Amino acid sequence: MICGTRGWTMPEVQGAAADDIKIYKREVARLKLSLESASAKREEGDILICMTHFPPFNSKFDGSDFTALFSEYKVDKAVYGHLHSFHDHASLYHEKDGIEYYLTSCNLVNNELVLIWTEE
Repeated sequence: MICGTRGWTMPEVQGAAADDIKIYKREVARLKLSLESASAKREEGDILICMTHFPPFNSKFDGSDFTALFSEYKVDKAVYGHLHSFHDHASLYHEKDGIEYYLTSCNLVNNELVLIWTEE
């Protein structure tokens, strides 16, 4: 099962623009609606994958409103992109609080497919 939202830049920088904070909060609300819908349809044994365009955490992998919702709704895997260059703090795979995070930014994976899930 797949759900998600666009997401937005983390408001970690003091003095973030009011418009950015407004968009961030709207995207959190949209994610909650998407997760509620998926949760209502989820059956036992379903893998829940949540996709966002923007990373769901800051550059230090700190928790956010997005990651809190992932935990609350027991998301198994999260997929995101929107990085334009590889930085030392970027990681193509990261695990946090039992959730697997996959960075699939096209320019970082050379436009190759990324294996997210296989039946075991």
